[in-house]
Amino acid sequence: RAMTQGRGVFTMELSHYDPVPSHVAEQIIAEAKKEKEPEGA
Repeated sequence: RAMTQGRGVFTMELSHYDPVPSHVAEQIIAEAKKEKEPEGA
């Protein structure tokens, strides 16, 4: 039998944020603007 007897614990934490490459940021901004347009128009 395993040491944990079939019962294990798993945790996950955010270690850090990385800067988004500029071409990816442009896509995100463009999509966000598209989503907002119908509401204001």
